[in-house]
Order: sequence, then structure tokens, then C-alpha cells
Amino acid sequence: MLESVQDMLLNLALQIAHDDCQDRRERQRQGVELAKVAGRYQGRKTDTTTHERIIALTHSRQEHRRDGEAGCMQYEPGEAGVGGARTRGGTVKGNERGPNVLMTTVKW
Repeated sequence: MLESVQDMLLNLALQIAHDDCQDRRERQRQGVELAKVAGRYQGRKTDTTTHERIIALTHSRQEHRRDGEAGCMQYEPGEAGVGGARTRGGTVKGNERGPNVLMTTVKW
């Protein structure tokens, strides 16, 4: 009985949050529309720093692959779940094998 009441309250809170988010999006859309009509809306400015970083990283990745690297890592059997497994509380444990272990398992 208690669990069903908790589920109901959680669903109610989620629905309220969802409705609030939708209302804010709609009001923002209306505000942008009014600003465009008034000639005050210019849109978001281009983030050239981020674009330059993306281009540089893409070029360095292509050069790395041209040097003979396959672009993917090799894993030993049983090594996949060692680094960064999630616990039930949602925290991430430290990576015991170093930064090269990318695959993780989720344990609930």
C-alpha cells in the first residue's frame, strides 16, 4: 500500500515538472516570436572558440588514424566492467585500471 502511494506521489511530481517545463518552452517560443516581429531578436551568437576546437580535434584524430592506429582499443577478457562501474546510488567508482579502460557495466 505504501509503495503504491509513493509511486503515485512520484508520478504526480514528475507530471508537474513536465508540465512546468513545457509551459516554459512555450512561453520562451512566444517571446522569441514577439521579439522577431519587433526586430529585436538576433539569435544566438556563433561560438567560434568551440568550433575551432572541434575542427582541431577532428584533424588530430584523422592524423592519429593515418599513423597506423586502428582507432579502437583492445580489451582483455573480463576487463570490461572494471573501470567506473555505477553503484545503486548513481555514484561512479574510481577507475582502478587507469584511464584506458573505457567500457563499464551497470550493476543495479
